Amino acid sequence: MTSNGPLIFISHSSKDIEIIKPFIDHILKNGIGFRNEEIACTSFVATGISPGASIPDYIKRNILGSKICLAMISKNYKSSEVCMNEVGAAWAVGNVPVQIVLPDANFDELGWLISTNKAAKINDEASLDSLMEIICNRCGKSIVTPKDWNPCKKEFLQSMEKAQSSQKDEIKVKESKKIVRFPESVFTLAKKPSLNVFDTHFRVRDIDEGEYQTQIDFRLRADENVSIRHMWLINNDSF
Repeated sequence: MTSNGPLIFISHSSKDIEIIKPFIDHILKNGIGFRNEEIACTSFVATGISPGASIPDYIKRNILGSKICLAMISKNYKSSEVCMNEVGAAWAVGNVPVQIVLPDANFDELGWLISTNKAAKINDEASLDSLMEIICNRCGKSIVTPKDWNPCKKEFLQSMEKAQSSQKDEIKVKESKKIVRFPESVFTLAKKPSLNVFDTHFRVRDIDEGEYQTQIDFRLRADENVSIRHMWLINNDSF
């Protein structure tokens, strides 16, 4: 790991990207002043893995080389084998992760992952203030002055409120229109010995005059001999 490599490794579930992205934008980049190349986060092009690179090697290298590991704890996180491996690896190499609890999780249900004296709540002002100081100290950054920090923190908290409000509205729309919840078995994923599909998630994003706008999220892992050039989504059903 060279001195100009990532300073922060963000261990997270890909299903939580609607929270992770504003955290990177408002807190890490605008608030503290990190550049894309100083952040390792696999879910985004600017901070993620280069084409052709090995995912396990990337994760191991950045956990070992980063100054701080942020574990973004959620229900999705705890149910992800990949996330459990990441946080376990961070503990094993001595890069004890700073644990950040997302809105859908609480201390009681997360068991051994959480030390209640050290975990930060992502939507709590005091926790964000403490988190900023910890990150700055670990990474050799100057503590951000309230004048520069507070507007960025406010923007992030507002984005969190909007995201949570949007999720509640989406749930209400689904319930009022009695949307069919498609079972996971509706998808048949191609299986190859050298290619693995995981963390699949399906949801209906919007409905307009009977038109369903759907979203499918998934992650692909291939061995070093595989390059993914094209992908197709084929619908064999009538809907």
